[in-house]
Amino acid sequence: MKVIYRGKFSTIIEEKVRTKSGMSYTHPVTVGSKIIAILPIFNNGDVLLEKQYRHAIRKWIYEIPAGHADKGENRQHAAKRELEEETGYTTSQIKQLCVVYENPAGKRDPMHIYIATDLKNGTKHLEDSERITTFRVSPKRAVSMVRSNRIMDLKTITAILFYYGITQDRGRKNLK
Repeated sequence: MKVIYRGKFSTIIEEKVRTKSGMSYTHPVTVGSKIIAILPIFNNGDVLLEKQYRHAIRKWIYEIPAGHADKGENRQHAAKRELEEETGYTTSQIKQLCVVYENPAGKRDPMHIYIATDLKNGTKHLEDSERITTFRVSPKRAVSMVRSNRIMDLKTITAILFYYGITQDRGRKNLK
């Protein structure tokens, strides 16, 4: 194993891999990234979304709040912290919705997605580099935004479809 990049939130290593036929190659893997995301749901069922500028794709996109757990910080605490920092809302009601691998070909650590309810007004604390606006949509609108490709962010798509149980076979539940 060789470290090729060490950043604030994760490290990229290069591992030597041997194939069945005996050939070998190096494979880059991102490790040490404790990523969390939060699906905020208001008491009336509305979903809180963010519109955020993402430099890598040079676009404004719709997302749910997300971030990294700090070293030694538990993910659930990080989810509450990120929710308030990015949206200005706090919660005492947060539970894990699902755990997913964003990119199992290149990232070792899973993302933990939480659902936050009983939202209360708090104070937004955006980082200098963050450009985020927040807005509420109905569950039906959130799913429509996924289906029409207005929401293209994988963690947001996963959270919305997982929470509302949307599949072609099962139909819709919890949609108002």
